[in-house]
Amino acid sequence: LIYYLGVIDILTPYNMFKRTEHFVKAIVHDGSQISAINPRKYGLRFLRFMIQSLDGYEDVMPMLEEFERTTYDSICREHRLF
Repeated sequence: LIYYLGVIDILTPYNMFKRTEHFVKAIVHDGSQISAINPRKYGLRFLRFMIQSLDGYEDVMPMLEEFERTTYDSICREHRLF
């Protein structure tokens, strides 16, 4: 088996243009599933996808969910959202 992995979004800045793109696309589609998303949320979504691609991922999911909660809480504190 040969696996190919390419990440091109790392070079794209998440600026006002991308925020506007996210806003407009989220009106029509599920905001968590579009490509123009906050980089930290994008990273967590990508990590979840990669883990779910593995056999036995059910054992890892509780740790990932805890990491997501912890990361989300720290992001909110960092930006004083609560």
